[in-house]
Amino acid sequence: MLRRFDRCSPSRINSTAEATAAGEIDGFVDDEPAMIPLAERDDRLAFGFSVQSRRPWGCGVARGNVALVAALDDALARCTANGELAAIWARHLPFLAFPLAPAGQ
Repeated sequence: MLRRFDRCSPSRINSTAEATAAGEIDGFVDDEPAMIPLAERDDRLAFGFSVQSRRPWGCGVARGNVALVAALDDALARCTANGELAAIWARHLPFLAFPLAPAGQ
């Protein structure tokens, strides 16, 4: 049976992991970048499964800040094209396949 578990905390995932380890809840679902390192550093937890959702990640900016959106788009396009974003991804998220290919590939 599934039930909702609400816990207010500055660190929701850590408090949810503690509740799992303590037997208060059976488990929880979160994004791989949060789950995999958590399970690797806490032997009371195990990473159960992964589903390829292809859910895009995003960055919020103030409505109307067209200059910032353009600057972010340009920086991401350049970093993707020259391989820098893939290198950063590999350094910080080595357990996840890089989801983007440079433009034109």
